[in-house]
Amino acid sequence: SQEYIMSDTYDCKTGKKSDYKKFQYGAQQLLELNKNLSSIFDVGCGTGLSLKAYLDFGIRKVFGLEITNYDKYEVEKSFIFSSSLEELISKNLKFDAITLWDTLEHLSDPIDTLNKCYELLEKDGLILILVPNLESLATRLIKEKSPTFCIDHLFYYTKSGLINLFKLSKGFKLVHEETVISELSNIHRFLSFQDPYNGTPPMSIWQDFDWLTPDLISKKNLGSRLLLIGKKL
Repeated sequence: SQEYIMSDTYDCKTGKKSDYKKFQYGAQQLLELNKNLSSIFDVGCGTGLSLKAYLDFGIRKVFGLEITNYDKYEVEKSFIFSSSLEELISKNLKFDAITLWDTLEHLSDPIDTLNKCYELLEKDGLILILVPNLESLATRLIKEKSPTFCIDHLFYYTKSGLINLFKLSKGFKLVHEETVISELSNIHRFLSFQDPYNGTPPMSIWQDFDWLTPDLISKKNLGSRLLLIGKKL
């Protein structure tokens, strides 16, 4: 299968193509940890693009949770629940994996959410969480202009803080951690005294900072997003 390496630049105009690639990358990581994974549940799935990506990647049973109504969906609306996590738990629903893409930072009680996800997972089930990285290189440089500092974000996460959430929840073992999405073009625009999210950085800035690569940013845990996967104990 195709490898989905998330070293691409993130900006506030990221479209469906980039998001689709992100979701397939997540599916790839989950399947590497559980080759028999057959069901996945996405909390905060929006129009269901994540579910479409999972289906296209070969995962047979996909479901999502979204309380916002949309005019158009990427999958059959029957795949998407509008009820609460508590209601789904009461129906004894279980999934092999649960994903939360840029969702946890919007929730007022993240530990309670993790505990409810725990109840919805099968034995040895996996949970994938992606949140903005407060300690990313782009956030450190761009500061208040970074989308990390969104008015809708109730929490800002560091790597250690997100790992601590796993420890405080009912019982997850951390099995994978990385930072993804370099925001390198945004960084280059900033270093060129441009708006970080508009325009084209001059070629000279790429040459001046040719040592600053997506691989280096990832290796130093400076990517735009924290991506962690936990396994239900």
